[in-house]
Amino acid sequence: MLKLSQIQSLASSLGLTFAIITTGCGSSSNNAPPNNGGGNTGAAGAGNPGGGSPNPGGGASNPDGGAPNPGGGAPNPGGGAGGSSNPGALGVTIAPAQTALFVGETTQFTAVIDGSSAAGVTWSVKEGADGGVITAGGSYTAPAKAGTFHVLATSKADATKSGSAEVVVSPKSGVDVVPRGVGVPAGGAVTFTCSIDGKPSSDCSWAVKEAGGGTISATGAYTAPATSGLYHVVATSKADATKMGNGSIWVLPAGTGTSGQLTDQTKSVSVQFGDAQSVVVDPIRQNELYGFVDTDGYAKGGPISVIKSTDYGVTWKAINATKFGGLAWGVAIDTNPARDPGTPPTLYSPAGYGDHGVYKSVDGGVTWKQLFAAGSPLDKISAYGGLPDAYSVTVLPDNPPNHILITFHGGWKDNADGGLAESMDGGVSWVLHPPPAGFGISNYVVAVDAMTWLVIAQDNGGANGMWKTSTAGRAGGVISTSAWKRVDTIEHPHGSFQPLVTTDAVYIAGFHGIKRSKDKGDTWTSVYDFGGEMSSVVATGSYMYANHLTVPNLVRASRQADSKWDSYTTVPGSLIKGAAPFGTATCTDGSHWYMIMNAGDSGLIWRYTE
Repeated sequence: MLKLSQIQSLASSLGLTFAIITTGCGSSSNNAPPNNGGGNTGAAGAGNPGGGSPNPGGGASNPDGGAPNPGGGAPNPGGGAGGSSNPGALGVTIAPAQTALFVGETTQFTAVIDGSSAAGVTWSVKEGADGGVITAGGSYTAPAKAGTFHVLATSKADATKSGSAEVVVSPKSGVDVVPRGVGVPAGGAVTFTCSIDGKPSSDCSWAVKEAGGGTISATGAYTAPATSGLYHVVATSKADATKMGNGSIWVLPAGTGTSGQLTDQTKSVSVQFGDAQSVVVDPIRQNELYGFVDTDGYAKGGPISVIKSTDYGVTWKAINATKFGGLAWGVAIDTNPARDPGTPPTLYSPAGYGDHGVYKSVDGGVTWKQLFAAGSPLDKISAYGGLPDAYSVTVLPDNPPNHILITFHGGWKDNADGGLAESMDGGVSWVLHPPPAGFGISNYVVAVDAMTWLVIAQDNGGANGMWKTSTAGRAGGVISTSAWKRVDTIEHPHGSFQPLVTTDAVYIAGFHGIKRSKDKGDTWTSVYDFGGEMSSVVATGSYMYANHLTVPNLVRASRQADSKWDSYTTVPGSLIKGAAPFGTATCTDGSHWYMIMNAGDSGLIWRYTE
């Protein structure tokens, strides 16, 4: 999507009037690995850097927000800027209140009536079919022509109450390269495609920008050089040489390690720490990982040190200039597999037992900004006053890293259960999802896709269990507790969780083992019955790895035989506990896979070479 200034410029060039309008009373194959170590992520999509190009057919994301779904799947509920059509008045409020799309793009609108999400609305487009199409659930698709159009939401209970949102639709022009960004091993291959003026085309000539940056054929088949680094391919329209587009390639360096060896990397960290929390891997630059450690020890609320490895977890260096305190027990990273590898990933971190709230970094973990601010809807839910104690961040797959969900450590104010906070613009604005009765606390989100979310509660004897929505927590386009159903009794052990989402299944570790669903969470089958607190599941191209929270039970299963789990290495005596929340990540250099595990309050960082 476009920035506000770009919207105004495009509208002017089309002879359109740009205004903010308010009306009414208010306003892979199964062997392709998932995006492991991406924090709280959606469905797999990073592809296997060792086995070909990741999702070359997907669309590129738009860093200005509201990009189309690169996986070609569910519509984008995160599109456009946040806001409301008239936040000061009662009536129908639509979010986003203004947005910009290219022709044919899709985005999701939501509505709130009189400050409550309890009732439904009827959706329509003011200009009729010429202005696009909107579903009963608020999913809008722009028309094939440019212009300014208006989405309307009318209360079903009171037709005098309605709201309006403005959509500026622009034509596509120039050359787009897909994938826009990709990581490949040295000597690896990936195929690029181009679109001219928004239409797929074979009428592009190809070149590599850098000398020694690899080779590319006339049909876009690229072969990486032997030297690691950042390189670029250029696509030029044969019919109009002024139209060009770029694709960026990160050629991965070779890693080191002995196959089958588990090593303690704790002493390689440049700072002393007492507790190793989450660890995430850059889905493009897979040699780069970000770890989060508490320098005062578990639950003391001391400074969080963000540490980075550029060599697949062998050595680590503290990088954060901004200081914030607490526990990073459910961090997330931009999961977009087509992000420009020359741009640092966006990161999110809770600050539990410390400063509270959620912190965000847009420069790869160096500087951080608190996203929870006084006066936001979040003020309503803190049970103890001050900022709510956030528990985890999940980046949804439709518009990474802008569409996010937050869970909370305890229940909400005047509510025994904790709900969700959702932002469609990277934490600028928020909407709340009240919890259905029995939702539980200290929840984690599993984003199966943009619209299908699973929420698992902490251990409570199975009384809370796991919940599912297939409509992004909405009924008739409006946030509603009726959009949720309880699907299983499995719960996570307090203090750790990490799910695995593949192209055809979801795996959940918890009490008392590991369960699998092949129907997006409706039904579950036990694939490993351990009888204790299993805490995480991650995967490489060939195996799935799991560990136990309170004892050093390290097991794995072949991805072709997911019900047969066995020990795979000798456990050192100093490894006394399993992984922290989202404390395990896998990455590859194309020749070997590496698994990094932050072992929680035992204060150790482990690395396994497959």
